[in-house]
Amino acid sequence: PMLYAEKEISMLTRAAIEAYHARDGVAQQTHKIGIELELFCLDNRTHKMLPYQASDGRVSVQTLFDYLKTHEGYTESGVAKTFGLQKGGSKIALEPGAQIEFCSAPHETPAALLKELWAYFDVLKRASQLFDVSWLDVSYFPVGSAADVPLLPNARCEIIDRYWQHTGTLGIDLMRYTTSLHVSLDYDDVHDLASKVERMLLLKPILLFLTASSRIRHGTDTGVRSFRANIYQDTDAPRTGTPGPETLWSNGQWTLDGYVDKVLNAPSIFTVGTDVYQELSLI
Repeated sequence: PMLYAEKEISMLTRAAIEAYHARDGVAQQTHKIGIELELFCLDNRTHKMLPYQASDGRVSVQTLFDYLKTHEGYTESGVAKTFGLQKGGSKIALEPGAQIEFCSAPHETPAALLKELWAYFDVLKRASQLFDVSWLDVSYFPVGSAADVPLLPNARCEIIDRYWQHTGTLGIDLMRYTTSLHVSLDYDDVHDLASKVERMLLLKPILLFLTASSRIRHGTDTGVRSFRANIYQDTDAPRTGTPGPETLWSNGQWTLDGYVDKVLNAPSIFTVGTDVYQELSLI
């Protein structure tokens, strides 16, 4: 793996990763919470996912972005790895299949976070009424085929997509047909980080049961609670799954060292220099 910093490319080492996590620790009185929420956007006339761009005059994600910039106070974020907008401390970005991702600002209380989230939902509601689109909050798109969804015109997405075609059978699905919800929490130090990760891993089965919403695939009941969870078992084994060694599940202890070992042992997919992604040799 490689680390891009300023205009130099340097190796991503154990020391660099551990220093990064130590630097991110913050005092408890300033702890904040944030979320990333991904949604599918549907064209109500076709009931298909909205494409990033459309040359025939149809509504596209680019149409929505133009509206957000013109009428909702968003500006282009200027992030090279994806297509995004920002407004204050929040951002809207795109996943590889043009799924729309909302990234909140960090907030001191859950109530403040929810206030921003409801304001974002109001924006989506206005866009829905204006462009005749709907928002689908499921973890896996239930009909059609992921192979029919074009990737964003982005070198990073294209390189990862090619790589995952050699590491498993469901990388195409993961890139184009899944969404998720991520929660971000501050921590005091590495010990506090380990404690929080262990608690989250204990809660993971419960949260998965409550929020999986991905049982249907290709219009057919898969018989599993979460097909999205199954995807990670056949995409890229060295990179996905347990955040560390498998012994984590028997001893219940997460360590930064174990996590770093998994990160450094995963094959590199690309290097990054300025805003250029350079593809590495396939496995």
